[in-house]
Amino acid sequence: MTLGVIAAAFVVKAAEKAGEKAIDAGAKALGKLGAWLRERFSDDKDGVEALKRVEEVPDSPSRVGTLADAINRRAANDESFKNELEALVDEVQAAGVNTGDVTQTVKNSTGTVQIANTSGSTISVGKAAGHSRTKPTAAPDDRD
Repeated sequence: MTLGVIAAAFVVKAAEKAGEKAIDAGAKALGKLGAWLRERFSDDKDGVEALKRVEEVPDSPSRVGTLADAINRRAANDESFKNELEALVDEVQAAGVNTGDVTQTVKNSTGTVQIANTSGSTISVGKAAGHSRTKPTAAPDDRD
């Protein structure tokens, strides 16, 4: 899963917690993450809009995906954003908040792949049989 997908899932949790008026370490950490994203996206119209739309309708997969994309774009282009976000995600997780089931959709020219319920799982991604263009792996070196 990408950092954006995880962070967007936590924004969904924050919206749900806000509705419940929960006052615990998890809610505080989620609130901190949401406030941080609002502040960091203050100069990014698309990011602000994506965050606002998820907070309005947190159970919309397309809105969550749009927010995840905005977060991933920013993280790819801003190392301090990425580092701070990783620290905040760690803080939310340490507070006991779990994203629950997260689905990440990847689209490409040959179709769509969805991955769900991957907690504690290993995911391998590759090309379908007959479409592989990978080179054969060399034998391991036997030298000590």
